[in-house]
Amino acid sequence: MAGRTRRAAKPAGAARQGGTAEGGRPGQADIARMLGVSVSTVSRALADSSAINDALKARIVEAATEIGYATKERRPVERLDSITVLCTINSFRDTRSSVYFALLEGIKQESASLAGQIETVMSREGDPVPDAIAETLGPRNGCIFLGIVPGLDTSAALVERGVPVVVCNGIDEDLVVDSISPANHSGGKIMAQQLMALGHRKFLYLSGVNRQTLQRRFVGFRDWVEDGSGVAGAAVDELNLGSDISDHHASAFTEFMKTRGRQVTAVCCYNDGAAVWAVEYLKAMGLSVPQDVSVAGFDDMPIAQIASPPLSTFRIDWEEIGRQTARMLHARMVEPQRAVHFLQVGGNFISRDSTAAPDAARTHGDTAPA
Repeated sequence: MAGRTRRAAKPAGAARQGGTAEGGRPGQADIARMLGVSVSTVSRALADSSAINDALKARIVEAATEIGYATKERRPVERLDSITVLCTINSFRDTRSSVYFALLEGIKQESASLAGQIETVMSREGDPVPDAIAETLGPRNGCIFLGIVPGLDTSAALVERGVPVVVCNGIDEDLVVDSISPANHSGGKIMAQQLMALGHRKFLYLSGVNRQTLQRRFVGFRDWVEDGSGVAGAAVDELNLGSDISDHHASAFTEFMKTRGRQVTAVCCYNDGAAVWAVEYLKAMGLSVPQDVSVAGFDDMPIAQIASPPLSTFRIDWEEIGRQTARMLHARMVEPQRAVHFLQVGGNFISRDSTAAPDAARTHGDTAPA
């Protein structure tokens, strides 16, 4: 028939010469096989999804061209003019600093292809958006609240002006703006499952900073131990010290362990900094970790690996959360009317030397000083 062309046959098994492993019409599965990625990743990349980074998209399009798979012409990425990241001074100068540096690094990495420029603005705890910054925000000038959950009035005012907004490492319970955080509740549950699998049944959960996201870790831990596990007699005591843990909390911690906590065989802490602190004070009481008491942290901060003993913890890919934050902000600019999103990013338990099966022959109450 006039106007019809035929593609030259390709030898079987020569996908990288422009054909497919089966010698038939090339498809997305062939591209996925070439690059070692999933078919869904190929599909999203060819659909120009913002969930796939530009470098991987380019590789997938190149592979598609190489094997003769027809692709649609990609439109240039519509970029934000600017991104302003609002954060607190304290986030970068206490035990959380490694987390926030990683979040910011991830935001900057992804923003390189999604925005013209990015600016970081420091503020004190509880400060509203500074007037000078608020004036620069608009439909193409987005704002990321890093570790800050803005008040309802602030969020509503920004949305009214069409400003793309994402809360990073926090939750907007009112669903006015997009937010992203680790899967804290699930992480607490997984931590409890791992410690109970070792045989622990009596726990202390050490809390400090009263952030909503951190409290979700405790709730997930407690819910599994006391309800989800189905183990009779399993119980969790929470010792909430009310602020980022420091040496002035030592007496409250040691007093708890000598009295209510004499049967505790595992201490789970709201982050790794608190866990390392707990290890050192348990040693000062004459207890061994993990022989007398196991200790686990959360976040997998750098301190977890250099602690003595190295900490078991729940690892979170903070840079990936930062990258996802920038993608969410860009998606909000492109689709301002879409439903508000709350994204949780999972993690995994890392077993190190600070946790072990409890010694059934004794409790630490036999060795704790009076």
